[in-house]
Amino acid sequence: MIVAPKIKKIREIKGFSQEFMAKELGMSQSSYSRIEKDDNELNFKRLTEISKIFDIKPLDIINFDDKNVFNNTNNEVVINTGDYYAYSKKEKELYETRITHLEKEVEFLRGLVNAK
Repeated sequence: MIVAPKIKKIREIKGFSQEFMAKELGMSQSSYSRIEKDDNELNFKRLTEISKIFDIKPLDIINFDDKNVFNNTNNEVVINTGDYYAYSKKEKELYETRITHLEKEVEFLRGLVNAK
């Protein structure tokens, strides 16, 4: 069973870059790339580390089937593992931070428009 393409697909679905994954795993981007190309032996410890970044169980990566990926009514990408829907906490935090930044920027720009 080849897990590497499953890791790559989940990473792409989550919107994570190889650079982000490499940083989270404490390795170079090229080393991480070899994991996705199945050029590096993937042990269970590394699979567990990757699953934590994805915020899913290691078994969910092994059993991943892209037919179970869909958009829900809020247009959020979720991974249906059969037991639960796995949302990435990190992904949510990144979006919330970006939204807060954009709200402050809109407030600043409205202040400029109203000052004229």
